[in-house]
Amino acid sequence: MEENQNPMQNPAPPTPAPKPKKPVYKRVWFWLIIVFAALVLLVVIAGGGKGDQGKAEEPAQTASQTEQRTAVPAATEAAVKTDYEVGEGIVKLWTDSIGSTWVSAAVPVKNTGTTNLYLSSATIDLEKADGSLAASMSMVNAYPQVLKPGETAWYYNDTTYDGSASDALTAVPHPQVEEAKVDCVRLNTSDIALSDDEYTGLKIIGRVENQTEAEQSLVYVTAALYDQNGACLGVAFTILTDPVKPGEKISFSMGSLASRISASDVASYEVFAYPNQMQF
Repeated sequence: MEENQNPMQNPAPPTPAPKPKKPVYKRVWFWLIIVFAALVLLVVIAGGGKGDQGKAEEPAQTASQTEQRTAVPAATEAAVKTDYEVGEGIVKLWTDSIGSTWVSAAVPVKNTGTTNLYLSSATIDLEKADGSLAASMSMVNAYPQVLKPGETAWYYNDTTYDGSASDALTAVPHPQVEEAKVDCVRLNTSDIALSDDEYTGLKIIGRVENQTEAEQSLVYVTAALYDQNGACLGVAFTILTDPVKPGEKISFSMGSLASRISASDVASYEVFAYPNQMQF
């Protein structure tokens, strides 16, 4: 009879300990990924360099195209300069009742283009017959300020003159004309009448109506006056000190005492009403 065996006398063989894992940086697949990423990076850098070279070489390959592109603005600029015409200036001299000599200068600018023009203040040189400078008018305003295609504005100013009323002077204008960036706002005029006043000379009255939806302030009312031959006799203007509300009609009165124009001299006239508009 066999004896009972004690399990403690024949213990089970010990379980082998697990092998330690290799660090990630010692595995082959890790370095394969590093090498692949480096190759991709080199390809990207090389491709970017070629792209930069291609961009640098493009002007040489398309020089004619570049010349055409740079020639377009020059042609456009030249076209803009021919969008208006400066006419011959009109200069008048006279002596008033107290012996002071006055001079007036009127220079027409016609919009011959297809877009609105903006006329900034100008300088007008007054030259004698020998070409010498007799006087200078600075900060001369244009009436109207914004000019529509086909319209004519006048740079006009009158002032006292140190020379003789018999001097023959020529107006040499230096206009500042550019394409308008502001809207051309015009107000309606009506009930215009011309008369002679003993004290103020030619007197012009009428009404301005604000047909826009916005209140208009610092409104200029100007009148270019012409004789029967179409020559400009002068420009009268006034500024409305009160704002004109939408739908409101307001009267105006202006004259031309300095230039001594009478109502009988005026065969036609052109009246404009507009708010002062600044363009920067």
